[in-house]
This record gives sequence, C-alpha cells and structure tokens, in this order.
Amino acid sequence: MMKNIYVLIFLGLFLNMNLLSQENWENISSHDSFYNNYQILHKSSIIQMARNNGDFKIFDLEKNEITKEGSLNLYKVGFIISDGDYIYLSAMDNKLLNSKVIKYDSEFNFIEEYKFPISSVENNKITKTSNGTFVITGYDNYFHSPFLSYSNDNFETFEGDYYPLSETHVILFYNIGSFKNSVYTGSDVGDLYESKDDGKTWENDDNFKSLDFGFPNRITANDNFVHITGYDGQSVIKFDNNENWSKTNLISDKDVNFFGSLIYNDIIFLSGANNDTDIGYIYMSKDYGDSWELIFENPDDWFNSIFVYNKKLIACTWEGDIYSTDIEKYTSVSKSIDVSEKVIIEDNEIKLDFKNKAGLEIISVDGKIVDKSKYNVLNDKVELNNLSPGNYILNSIYKKLQFLLIK
Repeated sequence: MMKNIYVLIFLGLFLNMNLLSQENWENISSHDSFYNNYQILHKSSIIQMARNNGDFKIFDLEKNEITKEGSLNLYKVGFIISDGDYIYLSAMDNKLLNSKVIKYDSEFNFIEEYKFPISSVENNKITKTSNGTFVITGYDNYFHSPFLSYSNDNFETFEGDYYPLSETHVILFYNIGSFKNSVYTGSDVGDLYESKDDGKTWENDDNFKSLDFGFPNRITANDNFVHITGYDGQSVIKFDNNENWSKTNLISDKDVNFFGSLIYNDIIFLSGANNDTDIGYIYMSKDYGDSWELIFENPDDWFNSIFVYNKKLIACTWEGDIYSTDIEKYTSVSKSIDVSEKVIIEDNEIKLDFKNKAGLEIISVDGKIVDKSKYNVLNDKVELNNLSPGNYILNSIYKKLQFLLIK
C-alpha cells in the first residue's frame, strides 16, 4: 500500500557535491594556427585534419605527443571516419570534381580507394548504423541536387538517390546520426528526414517540422535516447523512435553554434563557439536537457569536437589545441533533484503514471546508484522485491519521488 505523507516542493538533494572548475582542464597539445576542420578518435589517437588540403596531425593520447604529421595533398576532404581498424575519408584530388573514398591505415598509409557516386564532397556527413551500414549525405555540384547514399560493403559499392530542391534555394543536408533502428539527417530548411531501412528510403518527420525548431545541427544518440541541437540554443530529445520529439530548455543565451556532441552515461556534452567573439564553450546536461551547465569557456578559440577516451573528456579546438579533463568528476557530481512527493511503500511496488521509462534509476539517500538487479521496471510499475528496506529516490525525466520502503 502506498501512503502519501507530505509534499516537498523544490527539495534540493545534493549527493556527493563537488565543485566544477575550468582549472581542471589541461591543455595537452598546443599548436600555432593549424586550422583543422575535422577531428576523430581512432584507437588511442586524435586525428586532426584540414578540410582544404588534407594536412593532418596524429596525437597519441597514451604517449601524450604528436606521433605523425604531414599532408595527403588532397583538394578537398569531405567526411573522415574510423571503423576501429582503418580510417576512411571522402575527397577530391583536383578541381575537376573527381571524388572518391580512400582507405588508410592508422598512420595514413594508403590502402585502397573507391569511386564516390557524386561529384562534390564539400558537404558530406556520415554515420554508421547498428547493422554496419555507412550512410552518407552530400550535395552533387554537377546535378545541383542534395544526395543521400549508403554502402553495405565498406564503400566498395554505393546506393542512393537524389532529393528535390527547395522552391527557394538549394537544400543542404547537415549532420546525420543513428538511433536504434533509425537514421536521421537534417536539412537547412528545417526538415528532419528519417530512414528505418539503413538509408534505402527516407520520410520527412512531420512531428519535428511542427516544432518550428529551425534546422538541425548536431544529432547524437546512445541506446536510451537521441538528442538534436539547433543553431539558436534550442534542442529536442526523444527516447523512442515511435514517440514525438520534446523540446528541452534553452542550452545557452550566448548565441553558440555547436560543432561537437557526445553522450556518456546518459549525460549530454556539447562543444561549440560564438561566431562573433570566437569564444569556445562546453556545456553539460545531466537531466536530459532540463538544465544546462557551462563547464568550460575558452576565450582563445572555438571548440570543434569532443570525445571520451580512458575516462578522459577530450576537447579539440579549431586551431589544433587539445584539452583534457577527468570525466568522472562530472559523472560523480549529483544532480540537484527537486522531489515533489515523499511516500511510504509497503507492498514492494511503485505505480507509474507515465509510459517512457528511459533513464529511470533508483538512488539511495547517501548518493549511491542502486544496482538494477534490485528492482524490475515494468510497463506500469517498478517492482522492489529485491530491494532492502530504507530511504530511496526514484529519479526519471518524468517523475522524481522520495520513498521509504518498509517490509
């Protein structure tokens, strides 16, 4: 039986509070004016590459040093991606729009190249689906049309199709990302397209369009949710492909464009910059976008990409600097949980009045996350049969409840 005891409005429960400071960030690699547009994490190294000519640097995070630098002497570089073993990039090697995908080893030694199906690579974005398919966006300068392509055999062959132009201007497809069995890509006219068959067919997401969101920029996902940022400080989130999008709270009022994003232990990290001031920013949300915290401000340069390696949060700037900090100091810092109810539980279950259980967790009052084997989340309730008596907090994006379990 559940007995309501009293309501606590805005009860702040601070668990294992640590002070976050920019002083915790270390500049582990500093370069003078190496303008690199792309960074990827490949094995234990950060690969930095210039879009206009293929200049590159390889910074080994284990050795804490640059192990190789040089140039691939390419006219333009489109996407660059690692499959864990090899590096792939799309490129043009001259101004005649001769495009290809090139395969390299970890030291940028050439292995193989494949014919790319469109003439230009300047607006390429890429993602890899859960089925191992590479899905690529692009714009074909010859046909003057946006293009969506996919490869099931590591770029040896491509399939794809052209998409219609806007009545007012050319559509460009921006970032692309995979979530569960879907792939999403956004366009600069504010559309979001979804493919449920690894890029073979696409549909315009009408629910996203109805939000008047602007055009999608960063698309990031883990097993629990997908998060999309725009260019105006807004973002949206959803926890299942079959549900509607929900707007989160405003990320920043500093007019920040976001270029990098990742999700770690359900915590969202975003890196970006203000175009007018060239100040770089890194933001974090521990509550699925309900609130955002500025955790690093760099007055000297934009932040492009952000990664996690060996429990380190790695941030790369436009000019080639690499910053590092311990990511566990963020994951160990408690959320300030506003608890709206306090109840006593005597029948080993908590009734749930919301459908989506993504991110649901139980926390002891001393700040420890309870192992999920101690409880069972069902459609309409949480069973507490294996949970010891005591005080706990049920925490989710939809409900926050402090309860005393009596047996």
